[in-house]
Amino acid sequence: MSQETGLEVRLRVFNQDDMNRALASNRVDFFLTNPSHFLMIRSERSLTGVLATLQREWQGRSTGSIGGLILTRAERSDINRLADLRGKSIATPGIHYLGGFQAAALELRDAGVDILRHNRMVHLGNHDRVIRAVLTSDTDVGFVRTGVYENSSGKIRRWRTS
Repeated sequence: MSQETGLEVRLRVFNQDDMNRALASNRVDFFLTNPSHFLMIRSERSLTGVLATLQREWQGRSTGSIGGLILTRAERSDINRLADLRGKSIATPGIHYLGGFQAAALELRDAGVDILRHNRMVHLGNHDRVIRAVLTSDTDVGFVRTGVYENSSGKIRRWRTS
């Protein structure tokens, strides 16, 4: 980008909390984030708008949608349906992650499972920590964005939530 624009462009990688602090102190001119986080930021500060949306292709079809997965260890025979998640510990990057919390929470709510009331929620700050918590059995279940799972080791089962 520096070469194309003639301006110095420095890449910085932030988690959501650090990005929020950088935005609040005007240290960011351009950022990439998920749709849910963007809406939260837009509601708090003035933004010029969306410049681009990621499009992915699968089996010849293109989509700009984001999805979420509910994960558990493959050997967990006690977790087979959404109702089985009642009372289980759940790892999530945080409540402002569309694929890592909101998609799964909506599916569970629609299935009659109130995770905020009946589950122990563990907010870990990023998707990789969620997968690690599930693989090490620190939590029973994890919520992650679909692309994160696709890059994982395949040692966990999944349910597509949206």
